[in-house]
Amino acid sequence: NRGTQVLLGVDQKGKVTIPKSSSSAQSLPNLRRYFEKLGVRTQLDFLYAVYHDTKTDHHNIYYHGTAVGLAPPGHKFFDLKDIPLDDFANEAERSLMVRYREEFQHGSFGIYQGDERSGIVHPVDGTNAAEYST
Repeated sequence: NRGTQVLLGVDQKGKVTIPKSSSSAQSLPNLRRYFEKLGVRTQLDFLYAVYHDTKTDHHNIYYHGTAVGLAPPGHKFFDLKDIPLDDFANEAERSLMVRYREEFQHGSFGIYQGDERSGIVHPVDGTNAAEYST
């Protein structure tokens, strides 16, 4: 995020995605290099979610972080209230952004483990885990 804005990828058809490493060897160092190549300075703070996407049968890891700079080509910063939830290409990412917006408003984040329908949120403050579903 950048303040109250979130950096998202936007394709030519208007479909929205969470930025991700374009490398086939997806890892935290490759994600950092991806942002460097885009010219976006980032600080990746903590693991935010581990998703099993049931439609693709892939597991995805998402990080919470901050971004500094302008949106690179193919990306846009959206105010939290203006995130185009109906334009997400992937239901798991849409669900993640719904939760992110809620947690940002409350100032309390957790680490999600599950799929696009349900899972467990482990608060980063050490309190008990809570179930979450959309």
